[in-house]
Amino acid sequence: MSDRFDLEQQILEAWKVTDDIRTVLDHGAEEDMVENFKALARLSDIRFEKLWYIFEQMCAGRQFTDTVAEEEPSGQSD
Repeated sequence: MSDRFDLEQQILEAWKVTDDIRTVLDHGAEEDMVENFKALARLSDIRFEKLWYIFEQMCAGRQFTDTVAEEEPSGQSD
């Protein structure tokens, strides 16, 4: 089962897309596409900044738990 640290790592890994876009720009994107790539990179940064803010707020609010509630076996009652 994944935990908040796995989620954190996946957020950071996905954020690398903005670096990928900038790499394309640095290595010869066609002139007419440069502004589109810059806008896409900025939009992606904004989205990840919002996502990271929410993640940090959830961590600060201790909304992640390390335990999973155990369910009663089916068919058993008190």
